[in-house]
Amino acid sequence: MHKNESRLSVLIGAVFLMATSAIALGLATLPFFHVTGMVHSMHVPIFAG
Repeated sequence: MHKNESRLSVLIGAVFLMATSAIALGLATLPFFHVTGMVHSMHVPIFAG
């Protein structure tokens, strides 16, 4: 089970690693049910604005 704190730390690291900004265009890939797909395809664009 993934805790919220671990997902948040991965999310913030991915935003800075991928240099994501509010004007970036994101391409979502499946599966969203896996934690990597969920963080990189769904949470990073939402967090970046």
